[in-house]
Amino acid sequence: MIGFLCKVDIPAPSGANQSKRVILHICMEEGINLRLTIWDALADSFATKFREIDERNIVIVATSILPKSFGGKLCLSASSSTKIYLNGDFEVVKYFRARQNVHPEIEDNFKNGESKNNDPHEHSIAEILSFISHEKEQVSTRSRD
Repeated sequence: MIGFLCKVDIPAPSGANQSKRVILHICMEEGINLRLTIWDALADSFATKFREIDERNIVIVATSILPKSFGGKLCLSASSSTKIYLNGDFEVVKYFRARQNVHPEIEDNFKNGESKNNDPHEHSIAEILSFISHEKEQVSTRSRD
């Protein structure tokens, strides 16, 4: 998963046995907003890294995400093998940033670091499936030898 990090929620644990969690609001291409929940040690590690970054328009890359359906909505959750990269020096990040200029709706969604969508994780599974299955030409970012 790759997108702009829009908002970070770090809710206080409500009980002694409750897991630590961080909720990331991520804007993907074409203005699709998703919510990713990360847990325990990964949540602690992310919070530390996030405090050290003094930038806007942070691009996040997350791997090994667990998709789940809850109340008819797509919920994304981190697993024990999830890796999170912030503003990584990867070709896919460069490509994603370049596409921001091609798709101004991405930038418009995050003026001043906030989503215009009041509830950025309110997308049905059907909407997400429609987004990922529409027939646009796929562009490779890998160089060909």
